[in-house]
Amino acid sequence: MSTKVSYCTVKFVVGSIPTSIALTNEAKEVIAKERGVAKNKIRGSYSILSPKGHELLQEGAELKRILVSIRKAYTIPKYIVSTAASSKALAEKLDGEYLIEAGRVDTFLEHFEVARKNYLSWGERLCKEENYNVIRDIDQTDLADDWIIVQMKYPSAERLKSAIRCSVPEIIPFDVNFELADVAPETAEKLKQQLAAQLAASAEGSVAELQQELFEMTSSIVKACGRRIRLLPPSNHPKAELRNAEVQEIVTSANNSEIPEGHLLITVQTVTTKANSKFVSLGDPVNLLLTEAEYKELNPYETDEYRKLATSSFNNIMELTDKIEKVKNMLGDSKETEDLHALSTKISTMLANSGKSAEAIAGELRKSSLARNTIKDAFKEFESTIKGQIETKRKSPMAVKRNVNTKKEDKN
Repeated sequence: MSTKVSYCTVKFVVGSIPTSIALTNEAKEVIAKERGVAKNKIRGSYSILSPKGHELLQEGAELKRILVSIRKAYTIPKYIVSTAASSKALAEKLDGEYLIEAGRVDTFLEHFEVARKNYLSWGERLCKEENYNVIRDIDQTDLADDWIIVQMKYPSAERLKSAIRCSVPEIIPFDVNFELADVAPETAEKLKQQLAAQLAASAEGSVAELQQELFEMTSSIVKACGRRIRLLPPSNHPKAELRNAEVQEIVTSANNSEIPEGHLLITVQTVTTKANSKFVSLGDPVNLLLTEAEYKELNPYETDEYRKLATSSFNNIMELTDKIEKVKNMLGDSKETEDLHALSTKISTMLANSGKSAEAIAGELRKSSLARNTIKDAFKEFESTIKGQIETKRKSPMAVKRNVNTKKEDKN
């Protein structure tokens, strides 16, 4: 006799168009001859079919993003538990496999199928002769004289049709309460324990990922709601060209273990000044590794300019808090999970009170410095709270013990 399945494994395949072509031997020979570099030291590729190149390619990138966002909204990553030679148990995330509550499978498949058909329909439109030729001509123009090198490897319309694919998701029951008539009771019990361990590892791994995502998104909103920071090095400073450059990001050794202690990795955007005294960006942002003293010598200062507010920042965190609500039953019963869900609820409630959509929220903040500062202060607290939760987890000497629900619950 078997009980009802509470969880299922989701697997599917999404294919997309190639966005690069490796340098050919001919191209490497030309570069080697011009620059005196050994050919076997040259690596690289040509960019093709970039979403920035045509609105149809932008549409395809967005449709693929929607497929992934639907999967993210209903599932958590699936982990397996393995044993190292040191006898230590290790949890490893499986590529392309996810867990979903059985009660949400129908809703997931319904939404996914709509997005899948839209993606495949886009692929057919992209590969129509008139559309394919326009996009191919754009790449040919952009690659200039090197087109003759790329032309033979450039994907045909038929090859693109084969690349743009999406399978119907495979749904496999994942039941920790099964009975196997042909298996010895001891073996069946071991299998149940293995599945229960997988479920617990998947819950714990997912909570860690969600904590990190929530931290990054709250930090992003705090920065976006703040004012721009610019540099004002003295005219005789070795980096005097950074005068008025905007500091877009600062990463410390506490945030990234690859950064030496006492150093900062700062991303700066150099600018020029127009006749109306407005700053205009020059080239792409650059990364500089500086000591804290070297950074202070550049005289960073906060201006009265607000940073650019992107609607996507609010849309992303609204999607994340919605996901946390949907998958909360799969994250296990622990204080860690409770704290994550409680914070997520606070964030979603505040955003709901601030506007009916991400566009409305961003629009209101652009108009009102008071509203902007209110959101900034609130998200500073959220950022501090989730950072504390992450730090607590890191300092824990052992994994949090969690009771993962294996009984079927009513669908919300």
